[in-house]
Amino acid sequence: MLNFNLQTDKFTRRELVRQLTIAVALLLAVIVFGTLGYRFLGNWSILDSLYMTVITVTTIGFREVRPLADNGKLFTIVLSLAGVGVAAYTLSVVFSVIIGVNLSKLIKRRQMEHGIKHLKDHIILCGCGVTGNFTLKELLADNEKVVVIDKDPDICETLDEMNVPCICDDASSEKVLKKAEIKHAKALVSALREDVDNIFVALTARGMAPDIFITARVSNKQNESKLLRAGADKVILVNEVAGHHIANIVLRPHVIKFLGELLGLKNKNLGLREINIKENCDWENKSIVDLKIRSETGLNVVAVKQKNGEINISPGADTILKKDDVLIVFGSIEAADEIEKKLNK
Repeated sequence: MLNFNLQTDKFTRRELVRQLTIAVALLLAVIVFGTLGYRFLGNWSILDSLYMTVITVTTIGFREVRPLADNGKLFTIVLSLAGVGVAAYTLSVVFSVIIGVNLSKLIKRRQMEHGIKHLKDHIILCGCGVTGNFTLKELLADNEKVVVIDKDPDICETLDEMNVPCICDDASSEKVLKKAEIKHAKALVSALREDVDNIFVALTARGMAPDIFITARVSNKQNESKLLRAGADKVILVNEVAGHHIANIVLRPHVIKFLGELLGLKNKNLGLREINIKENCDWENKSIVDLKIRSETGLNVVAVKQKNGEINISPGADTILKKDDVLIVFGSIEAADEIEKKLNK
């Protein structure tokens, strides 16, 4: 998850709220002081005393409710000098808070836009509704850099508060995808509610970034082929996946529980991870037994996806890792991430 260091902004907003609280408290104190003063000096009713205090503090200038004695006149002079100053201060603070909050939002937005411009190998998430929200949580849990595109102002405001980079606009627009730095992104997820919108996003994204990996959700199975033709690499049939998962929970609960462990759904510290074998990395052209993966890292090799696309499930210890192979391991997520970083260097 990205953090654009908005401590200054948070400090400014806290300070504005503090000043507003003090100003309102002073104004209330003056009103209470004036009301009680008129009440006891002139033996007026609470309403008359409050009325006289308000017109004095606000300098409206209406005539007195009742004739004032000398002590009442002196009290009115003191109240006018104190009250007018406090009222003016309160009004200035209110305007400062209004302007300050809007200014802080503008500064925060500028900082976020500047941060997005410098992103690389990030993931663009189009749509942060129900499906997109769960997707975002999983991506952030894996410390992925994510830029969200959504047209809903309420969603964008929530994401701003979470310091998640967000563009409040149409995800199918080339201008918007360009603003999200699609040419430097490694993947795009289109999780918009309508299938036709996901088709347009996939079509536009593929034209702008031919090598980006595109995943899209679809509700109607008939639209799956259209999304694939539009440029999506992977299409997720949300209703079919949900139904399949529910059926498996009923029929094979222990298998589903085991899969949950593999995917890290129960224990966020354990799960499946991919380790890419890069050219000239330390693991290239070495066997699994020579690398001592399990004994030295605690990771269990589940499968090896070879360059030609074939997946070798439960590979033997003598399996040689080649360039562009993908090693699928289960174990400590932290250990797998450390190895991935080391090999990428």
